[in-house]
Amino acid sequence: MPSTEPRDTPKQWLKAIAIWAFLGFWICFFSFSLYASGCHKFSRPADERLHKCENSLRFTGFLFTDHQRATNLINQGIAQADLGEDVKAIALFTKAIPLLTGASSSNRRPLKLQIEILDRKMRDPAILPRARNLFQTAVSEWVKSRS
Repeated sequence: MPSTEPRDTPKQWLKAIAIWAFLGFWICFFSFSLYASGCHKFSRPADERLHKCENSLRFTGFLFTDHQRATNLINQGIAQADLGEDVKAIALFTKAIPLLTGASSSNRRPLKLQIEILDRKMRDPAILPRARNLFQTAVSEWVKSRS
């Protein structure tokens, strides 16, 4: 005897596919954001922080705002400074400054205000003075290159 249950319609299949696709992407990005949270935990070893920052930028960086990308680059710079890679740290800090100030977009923000805010963040006791000094060097070089 044939079954009398109605078969799924194409519309139901499309809904199911859309829901599962959404859940798949959501789980992936949510999991990755939890993983990437280690990027700014300065109690972790510098090489581990650097690895997490680089991976978060590589895999989900296309979703970042300029401010999030700049924060990631600064955290990478701090990790590089902790590892003794001064040149790499300064390069990362210098790359982050235009993103913070909006110099790379039409949404410009006052440089002085953004640098002051970041300078306050850099005074975190967990951040070594070496990283702060390298950040100041990068800011000075960036300001000189702009004038």
